Amino acid sequence: AEALLEHEDLAQAIEKAIFLQKQWKDIGHTFRSREQKLWKALRAACDAVFARRDEERKAERAESDGHIKKAEDLIAQMKALSKLDDAALVKSTEQAEALQAEFDEIELPEKLERPIGGKFNDARRRYEQQVEGIATRKNQATLEHMAAAAAVCDAAENALLQGESLDGEKLAADWAAHADS
Repeated sequence: AEALLEHEDLAQAIEKAIFLQKQWKDIGHTFRSREQKLWKALRAACDAVFARRDEERKAERAESDGHIKKAEDLIAQMKALSKLDDAALVKSTEQAEALQAEFDEIELPEKLERPIGGKFNDARRRYEQQVEGIATRKNQATLEHMAAAAAVCDAAENALLQGESLDGEKLAADWAAHADS
C-alpha cells in the first residue's frame, strides 16, 4: 500500500487503494494487535493517496476558477466596448479582436463552455451591432440636420410669401444652429 504513494498515475493508485481495502475484509483476522497495526498502516497509506487526490482536485478547481474569472472579465470588457460612443467605437476593433483571441485561449470546464461562451458571444454580437449601426446613426443624424435646415428654409419662404420681412440676424442664427449639428 505504501508503494501507492509514489505511483505516478493517481487514478490507478486510488483504484488499487480501494481494492486493497476491500481485500482486507476478505483476508480474515489475525492477532488483534498485529491486525490493528497492519490496518493502521494500510489506512494511513490509503489516506495519503486520497489526500493527494484531494490536493490535485483543489488545484484543478483553483485553476478552473481562475479561468472562469478571466472569462467573466473578458465578457465585461466586451460589453463595455459596445457602450462606447461612435468615435471610440470606430477605434475599438483591434481591442475587440484581442478580447476574442484571449477568450478563445481560455480552457473552461466542459459544463460551463456553452453558458459562458454564450455570454461572450452575446456581448460580441452586441458590440458588432453597435459597430454596424455607426453608419445608420450617422445617416440618421444627417437626415435630422437636413430636416431642421429645411424647416428654417420653409419658415423663411413662408414669411416672404406672406409679405413679412425677414430678420437677417435671426435667419442667420437659425441656419448656423443647424449647420454645425
